[in-house]
Amino acid sequence: MSSPAHAIYSSTLSLSLQGHEFQPQYGFQLIFNNTAQSLLLCAAACTQNPPCRTFDYDSSSHRCRLFEADLTNGAIIAVASQTSIVGSVILSASLYASMYNQSCSACQENRYQTCSSTTSTCQCPGNSYWNGSMCPLQLFANATCSQIDACRSDLNLSCIINSYGEFTQCLTDLSTFEKVMNPANIVDCLCDLVKNNLSLHSTSDISSKEREIAQHLCETIVTFNKCKRVEYEEETTLDLYEMSNDYESEVDDTTSHDDDSSEADDELESEEKEREGCNVKGYSLEYMKEVVAYADAKDSSGKRRRSWKTVHHKYKKVPDQAYISRFRNYIEQQGTKRQKTQNLDDMVFKIFVGAREKSLMVHDIDIKRWGLKAAKEIKLDEFSASDRWLRNFKGRHGIVSRRVTNIVTKHEVANQELIEKSAKDFIKDFYKCSSHFNPSQILNTDQVGIEKEAHSTRTLSFGGEKKTFGTVASKNASTHSYTVQPTISLDGKQVGPILLCLQEPKGKLGEGVKNKLFKPSNVVITCSASGKLTSSLVAYWRDNCLLPSIGGKCLLLSDSWSAQNDMSLYDKANCQNKHITRIQTPQKTTSDLQPLDVYYNRQMKNFIKRIYNRVALDEIPIHMYERNNIIKIVSLVHNQLSAPIFRQMIRYSWYASGLSKTDPTPFFNINEVCFPPITSHEECSVDNCDDAVLITCAFCSEKFCFHDFFVNYHFHD
Repeated sequence: MSSPAHAIYSSTLSLSLQGHEFQPQYGFQLIFNNTAQSLLLCAAACTQNPPCRTFDYDSSSHRCRLFEADLTNGAIIAVASQTSIVGSVILSASLYASMYNQSCSACQENRYQTCSSTTSTCQCPGNSYWNGSMCPLQLFANATCSQIDACRSDLNLSCIINSYGEFTQCLTDLSTFEKVMNPANIVDCLCDLVKNNLSLHSTSDISSKEREIAQHLCETIVTFNKCKRVEYEEETTLDLYEMSNDYESEVDDTTSHDDDSSEADDELESEEKEREGCNVKGYSLEYMKEVVAYADAKDSSGKRRRSWKTVHHKYKKVPDQAYISRFRNYIEQQGTKRQKTQNLDDMVFKIFVGAREKSLMVHDIDIKRWGLKAAKEIKLDEFSASDRWLRNFKGRHGIVSRRVTNIVTKHEVANQELIEKSAKDFIKDFYKCSSHFNPSQILNTDQVGIEKEAHSTRTLSFGGEKKTFGTVASKNASTHSYTVQPTISLDGKQVGPILLCLQEPKGKLGEGVKNKLFKPSNVVITCSASGKLTSSLVAYWRDNCLLPSIGGKCLLLSDSWSAQNDMSLYDKANCQNKHITRIQTPQKTTSDLQPLDVYYNRQMKNFIKRIYNRVALDEIPIHMYERNNIIKIVSLVHNQLSAPIFRQMIRYSWYASGLSKTDPTPFFNINEVCFPPITSHEECSVDNCDDAVLITCAFCSEKFCFHDFFVNYHFHD
């Protein structure tokens, strides 16, 4: 809907279903709370108030509330009133593109941008920032941020940069900390408070105890002055009042039923001993109910059967009979605040687990929304789902933000149990089958697509820039790939040469091209129109890579790619009379069960990307996407990974996939061996070469620049 206001205040709004209201993260985000005669007039009030991003309206009470907040720092929650509705201002880049950084005449009286008095250009209004396309609201404490001005500077927040130069989260700006916590102001305020609340008359000498208390106060203030972050906590404790009258007439008496109950006391005495290890400060709701039920048990005449002495004998962790009445009150209120908080935690975590079991995407605002809903159900009225609660909840349960690496359909999620069962069955079959082979005879092979020009998707740059660019030598090379097929064994070695399938437009190499190809000993070269393997190339790999590298038999593990499922490929007649037993990982389990996919392939890709990144950053005049350079880099990477130092790493690939019971850790990966940070400032080991080091050789540990490693082809036979 659009408001009836002047066009410069026109907005597009999104309305929720009825029965909802807006819950801001902080109370000060409410900027207007009044009445309006209709939903349209409330929406118009929001449209004409530039800070307003969200409003809610109740048609029965005519309450209209405007908020400087959106779903990044607030939540739409269900309420009992079915006449309440929430409206949100929809932002789009088109609202900003024609005005941002233009002269002030372009944004005169516009709700989305304002005229800056310092630059005389259109800029984002207060409490918002330019993210390259529009002006979202600035973020609050502990929110994840991606640029320097994304946080509420009026609240002394800054987007903190970590040791890697990456923006992390909004935290208090420590440079202004002294203004926030001035010890002199604390002492002055403390003196004023004491004078106003106590009658001070110094009529005696200062005792050692008084001096000790003063020393403790001084140490506390010094601690505040030294700390970099201050958080205040409230704790609700179990209060004790005067002695309850419930047992006044029974303190030293026993009823006629005491003897009958003593036998039950003895029977449950062991249960009480089991509880002695519990925290005295905390009582579970179940424990409270048990104590109250035991204490309140009555005989046929309606009198209590047990005295306080009997109750205390059975429940020694209840130190005072006043606890009994307190227990009753807490049970009526559905438990203590501590217990309600724990129940809320359990309820929200259960919802979270259910969502992730269905592979649903969950964000911070969803956890807060679930928390607020659970708090209403258990009547925990003071709960506000604060950032601190959210941070602690995620920390308790090991919840972190993760990049989604695999997209699945609901059908796949529904079949997850079947997939997991097939994986377990496969592992059992593998161990049974592999018992007839030596570790050197158990192999895994896989096809891996690699971009002709691999490049990083992240870079350090300047906060607030509209677009962040990255340079490649060829856009076409960055979107097209070639395929390699390595093979590894259970004993931690690479087996045979690696197959390289180049992308050629006509699917074949001309004679002139073949004559000019670089031909290393550890690479078998072929090609296809797509750069991917075909069923005929599977046989080519078998004949040129596998068979020359094995003995009389082997156990070959590969994935469920249809081109290699023809079992005739592995008949003795087609395999030089060698016995090849092939087993196939179940569908949808390759990333978990195939050793190459679990660890090795990532190491190989990382190695290649490291070299490509150095070429791009140092602007080395060489095209890495050319045929011979692709062949050379595949050969060098395969050669380096065959070094003895990486045998444990290859064994780990099998262990991590569940196909080996021997843990080979600790081991070294390629970053630790070939690209340690300590060499970043060193010079090449070759005489008379002062170029920066690119790589440390995994064989000889010599350090080489790009020219001496790649161009001069540093290869170990």
